Amino acid sequence: MSEKKPSTVFNKNSEQRRKTRTKWIFAVVFLLLVLVAGAVAFLRKSEFQISSIQVTGTKALDPDEVQQSAERFVSGNYAMVVPRTNVLLFSKDGMAKFLMSKFPGIASLHVSFIQRNVLQVSIAEKSASFVWCDAASCYFVDDTGLIYEESPRFSDGVFLAFTGATLNVLTPPIGSRFVPVPVFQSVLTMVNQLTGYPLEVVGVSFQDSGDIAFRFDELKGVPVNPNAVLMVAKDTTADTVTQDLDLLTADTTFSDDLAAEPSQLQYIDARFDGKIYYKFGTTASSPVASASSASTTQ
Repeated sequence: MSEKKPSTVFNKNSEQRRKTRTKWIFAVVFLLLVLVAGAVAFLRKSEFQISSIQVTGTKALDPDEVQQSAERFVSGNYAMVVPRTNVLLFSKDGMAKFLMSKFPGIASLHVSFIQRNVLQVSIAEKSASFVWCDAASCYFVDDTGLIYEESPRFSDGVFLAFTGATLNVLTPPIGSRFVPVPVFQSVLTMVNQLTGYPLEVVGVSFQDSGDIAFRFDELKGVPVNPNAVLMVAKDTTADTVTQDLDLLTADTTFSDDLAAEPSQLQYIDARFDGKIYYKFGTTASSPVASASSASTTQ
């Protein structure tokens, strides 16, 4: 007697549940597509787009160039469907960071909507105090030593002028530095202290050796050769330099030469421990004891 095979039982309830679940999945997907399409259509409406960008507060910067950069920031689309000009998705901070990285001459920047679709970029530029010049051009420099804008060539005294470099400067140099920030700020401290001395510094040159040459046109109230330089070692402090100048100007020979022929002063060299060297005309004078030698003998 042969064994009977079990027959397959068709479960109508299970099949019905599968069909119902499939219908719900399609319904949910369709609803999501409708919602996404509706949201995209909503976000693409013209009343939600930036229609114009206004730039205010520029002086040295070209407002048209800033405006074009701002327009590039909002060009294109998010996810290839929503315009970046959409006012609801627009990032004020993002534009501010973009423009300040693009234009190093900007000190501060404020982005706001003055109308629903009109964006205003208000700019405050850095105030120029220093310039750095290479063989071909000059550039404005901020108080950290950052080169941020091309400048005309000014006569002495308009801005403190720097030349030379200890860092690799880009070509073009805008956005780069010619010396590290601590070195630049240390030199500024020295310039301020020398000016209070008074020694009127009109230029600073960074030498290949790392030493520094201060070009000055007045010493102790006496106008001198405008190309005269004070040379100091790279690790010299402002206090040491002013002490050396005190000792030098107290020296009878130097003070007599300064009074007799100030326009012939060529240089003061305080780079060497123990001695200060100087030169009037074509003749180098005997060195004067420096502050380092005076402290050593005490």
